[in-house]
This record gives sequence, C-alpha cells and structure tokens, in this order.
Amino acid sequence: MFTDKTFCTLPWSHIQINTSGNFKVCCFTGDPAQPEGSTAREHGVGKDDNGVVMNVMTHSLEEAMNSTIHKELRLYQSEDKRHPVCRMCWDKEDAGVESHRQKMNSMHDQDDGYILRRHASSRMSSDGTINNFPVFLDIRFGNLCNAKCIMCEPLYSSLWFEDTKEIYGTDEFHVGADTYKVYQENGVYKSNLPKWWESEQFWKDFEKIAPRISELYITGGEPMLVPKHADMLDMLIATGHSKKIKLSYDTNLLAINEKVVNKFQHFRDVVIAVSSDDIEDRFQYIRYPSNWKKLQNNIQLLQKYNVKIKSISLCVGIYSLYSLMRMVPYYNSLGFYDFRQRILNSPVMFDMKWLPRQAKLDAINAYENSNIGQKNWQMTVGYLYNNLDVPENPQMLHRFVERMDKFDKLRKLDWKNTFPEIADIMKNYIK
Repeated sequence: MFTDKTFCTLPWSHIQINTSGNFKVCCFTGDPAQPEGSTAREHGVGKDDNGVVMNVMTHSLEEAMNSTIHKELRLYQSEDKRHPVCRMCWDKEDAGVESHRQKMNSMHDQDDGYILRRHASSRMSSDGTINNFPVFLDIRFGNLCNAKCIMCEPLYSSLWFEDTKEIYGTDEFHVGADTYKVYQENGVYKSNLPKWWESEQFWKDFEKIAPRISELYITGGEPMLVPKHADMLDMLIATGHSKKIKLSYDTNLLAINEKVVNKFQHFRDVVIAVSSDDIEDRFQYIRYPSNWKKLQNNIQLLQKYNVKIKSISLCVGIYSLYSLMRMVPYYNSLGFYDFRQRILNSPVMFDMKWLPRQAKLDAINAYENSNIGQKNWQMTVGYLYNNLDVPENPQMLHRFVERMDKFDKLRKLDWKNTFPEIADIMKNYIK
C-alpha cells in the first residue's frame, strides 16, 4: 500500500547522473556522513542485476530506471516501509523540517505525466520493474568549475585539484567506491575522472529518450562551463522537445552569459537556484576566487530576461553559522525569499554540532529574536537544538582552525578578520 508517509515520486520518474557518469536514484540517497569510499556512502548508486555499477557509457537510461536500487525502493514503498538509503529525508521529517521527498512529491506527484501514487501499483511488476516511464533527469556535468569553495572537494570542482594535496593530504578523491587521481601535466592540474559527457553513445541514448523528458535538473561542477551543455540545449530546441521541458539549475552564476540566457526562452520553464553562502567579502572567502560584483551583475542579467531565480542556496556550517542574518535582508531587497539550506556534515570539522553548548545557544537565541522569519532559520535552529547536548569536541574544533589556516596560507586570506564572530567562538583553539 502506497501512503504519503513513505511514497516518493523519484524512484518512479527520476535518474541522477553523477560527476563520474554513474546512475543514482537521487542526490540524497546514501549516507554522506560516512567516509568516502564506504559501502554506506556508495549505497544509492544504480547497479544491474549482476551487481555491476551502471554508468552512462555502459548502460542506457532505460536500463538505469530499473536498477536494483530503483526496484528496491519501489517495493519498500509498496509495503509502506522506510528504506535506510533515504536517511537524509527521514531525519529531516523526524525533525519537523520539509524533506527533499516531500518537496519532490508536491512538485511532481500530479497530472503532468508523472506517475501518481494511486497509479503506482498498476505500473509495477512483482519485482519492482516499471516500463514506459516519464523522465525527470538530473545531470551532473562532471567537476569542471571556476570556484574552489571551502566546503567542496575535487569530486565537484576541478579548481580544487591544485589544493587537494595541501588540504586533504592526498592526490586521490573518491566517487562512491571508485578512486581517481589528481596529477600535473605540463604544469596543468588534471585528473582521470572520465569525461562521460563526451560519449557518443550517451548522446544517442539521450536523443532516444528526449521525447519523454519532462524536466532536466542540471548542475556540476559549474554546468555553464561545459560546451556540451549548450549543445544539449541546441539539440532540444532544434527537435522541438524544449517546448515541453522545464530546466532547473544549481549554479554559482559566475559563468552564465546572454547567449545561454537567450536559449532559455525556448523552454517551457526555467528556474535557477543560485549558490551564494553569504554576501560581499564573506561570499568571496567561502567561494574563492569568486567575485561578488560579478554575481550581482549576473543576477541582474537573469532579471532582465525574466528568468526565475527559485532560491538562494547555502551550506550551513561553523563558518556560516550567522550567514542567514546577512543574506536574508540582502536577497529580500532583490525580491528573493526562498533560502535552500544544506547542513554540513562533511567535511566533518565544519559540522556545527561540535561547537560549545553556549555558542549553539547564542546562535539559537540570535535567530529566534531576529526579524528574518522562522521559515528561514528553522532548519539551522532545529539542527542546533537537536545537537545541543552533543559535547564540545576540541579535536574537531582544532581541525576547523587548522583547515581555515591552511586556506589563508594558500589563498592569502584572513578568516579571523572575515568571520570575527566565529574567531571569537574559536579563541581557545587558535594558536
């Protein structure tokens, strides 16, 4: 029996292609709090019935839709059971915060081509297989990026390659259970992460399934830097499929241009989530070497063409403990009111739960007594409340200071001057 408590539309309509070209059910499946390369973190990656990881260069999109994890999740839903791979959503719901599952259901479980909950039983075989499904495709165009944000890693940013050894102490990074290396070639930092988006087979497969695509969610890295992204838009425009496709982006908005924005006019709808994390000099520190003025100019470009900015995205960790205090008033003044937050559990030293109890209480009180609105601080405050009794962790706080000091040395920055309120909290851990 399918109920609102456990049903999620994504296993019935959605495929994610991650940065290495592997298929997943969605970006939240798995456990990102687990170490890189662990089985728990890998869980959620699509595999075929032989246990082989499914990749765009070896398996089709139609095959991926019936991966073992897709089928398993559908069967769990039919028994009204919570699957452990969806822990991130269950944790949010248990804390009284809207989960990704609930957001996706409200957006997609409707009469627009998506499989409705009430139709699920009739569409599914006894082993969880479905056919003739609509497609909501999530494409992560590799890790090509023009920023190396402090909470990021080489998996998501090619610009991180030059700092990988200094910050992480290794020239390796992981995608699930796969390991990739960073190396120099003629003075240029590279990696052996496959450029799956250059696969002719993938684009043949994409063209085949394009008539069934209802929505494309696109991110990276920074997708606007990848030439194949523009080629994909051109193909969808030329075939007429663009008229029925909604485009959704997560982007730092620093590489967008008027030529791409003009292509947007051919699609059913275009919405953009802008990654910001803070404003002004704090934005430039967190999203180094991003330029605050350039972001402002590109927001104006989108407004000029009436492209919808759906939300402002930020990662909430120790360094961004008070970011919402600055971001909400600024972005409200531009007409933006939706702030999509991700609580940082990785890198582990950025997790707010390690802070002294008094620092957590001070932040809770500051937000609850602010005028930025409960909707905006609810997730951050809820997380602090839930972890109020987690004891101060000197080891992790020392690691936080060490990590920030490394950024300062490599990038000629000064975190203590940029985040004075955080430096004050950390005064006992600063050498």
